[in-house]
This record gives sequence, C-alpha cells and structure tokens, in this order.
Amino acid sequence: MIQPARGAARIAAVMIASACIAACGRGGTRGAAGEAWEQEADSAEYAVTSALLREKVLEPDRPYVLIRDSTAADRFQDGEDIVRQTSRSLRVPASFVRKWVRLNARRHPLRPAFALGRDTRLITRGEEDSLTTDTARGPMADEGWKKFAERHPKAAGVAWVSRVVFTPDGRTALASYGMTCGFLCGQGATVRMDRVRGEWKVTASATTWVS
Repeated sequence: MIQPARGAARIAAVMIASACIAACGRGGTRGAAGEAWEQEADSAEYAVTSALLREKVLEPDRPYVLIRDSTAADRFQDGEDIVRQTSRSLRVPASFVRKWVRLNARRHPLRPAFALGRDTRLITRGEEDSLTTDTARGPMADEGWKKFAERHPKAAGVAWVSRVVFTPDGRTALASYGMTCGFLCGQGATVRMDRVRGEWKVTASATTWVS
C-alpha cells in the first residue's frame, strides 16, 4: 500500500518539474514568485539606490524624503545614439547600457526599504500630481508647489529612481535618479556607481535633464 503512494508522489513531482522547465524554456509567464522577482528590486538594488539618494538628493536640514512608489521608466527615445553617448560618458560597455534600458522599459513597484538614515515616505504619481498641479497653469506650476510645501513643509521635493543593473563581479552598477523640488527646480541623471572600500559611490554621471 505504501509503494503506490510513493510512486504517485514521484510522478507528481516529475510532472511539476517538467511544467516548470517547459514554462521557463518558452520564456512564458512565470508563477507568482517569479513575477514578484521580475517586478521588485532586491536588497542589492536598494543598497545602490540608497547610496545614490544619500549622495545626490538628501539635504541635511530636511528630516524626510518623498520617493515615488514605482521606478522610472526610461524609454530612451533617441535609441542607439543615446545608448552610445551614455556608454562613453559613464565609461561602461554599450551592452551594459542596453541591459539597463531593457530592465527599465516599464515601471516596477518599490517598497520602503531604503537605508537613508531618516524617514522615507513613498508617494504615488497621482498623489504627487494632486499636490504639485496648479489647475489654472498645469503641473509643476509655482502655485501647485506652494500647495506641496504646505502639505510637506519638511520635504525637499519628490525623488525617483530606476532599477539597477550590475556587472558580473557585482562591483559596478548603473542606475538613474531624478528630483523635482519646485517650479523650475529639479534635475535627473544616469550614473555609474562603484564599490569603493565597501561603499557605493557615484563615479560618473550623465545629466539627462535640468529644470
């Protein structure tokens, strides 16, 4: 009586494994765990983006920072030209930039897992627009940002980050960030980060926009 049960268990296990292999081989839709892995940044990425925000965004007199609750989607409208330009500016292979572009072709959700040494608050794009939009003059107008300052007087503005790609040795990373801090106030860049004495540091930067 025991042997048939064991045999059935083995058959079931083989069937499940075969289904998983077939799905992966086809490049089809993964299960819930696989989808979460594809959509969410891991701890290594949060370590890089935290170091990036600490270096480029945080201000000592601001007790907390607002960060969009999803990553930026970098479309790279100019295609291969901007890939080559970024490759030269950041001193990384063009194939590395293309890998980063593919990862950031769509937005990915973020968690409050940043290590910034201060309060971190995630904000949706809709919440951000409701705070910074002047109904008379449109988004990012001066009156809209006055409303933002009233609601968040101790925040410098709203920051956002991209997903991160790493070199095979894990010592170099590519990411981007942006920050809006008021009417005609803000900037964004794609950066190269390297591990320097155990800490992530920005070692090259290519500005993508300035307001």
